[in-house]
Amino acid sequence: MALDIHGATFGVDANGISTLENNINVQCIEKTITAMNAGMAALRTAVDNAWVGTSAENFKSNMETDKDAVVDGLHQSYEILKGELEDIAAKMGEVDETLVPKR
Repeated sequence: MALDIHGATFGVDANGISTLENNINVQCIEKTITAMNAGMAALRTAVDNAWVGTSAENFKSNMETDKDAVVDGLHQSYEILKGELEDIAAKMGEVDETLVPKR
């Protein structure tokens, strides 16, 4: 019986990590922000159509402040995740470099 190895890979694909980071940013972070902005616009329109006065303006202002805080949190979370992915890739690269020592 012969030893057969299929698909055995170990190492780091820098392009793959970059693509993963980009996909997380575009597919998760930016789509969430876009959807949130659309929802906020609809809510703002509803408030404008049904509510007037200082309280309505304060509500819309608070809504924008809260949205901005969520957006900042999403961007910060993305940066943390990106750093973690880069750390994992670096550690995998270190292991790959020392997995089989050259004689």
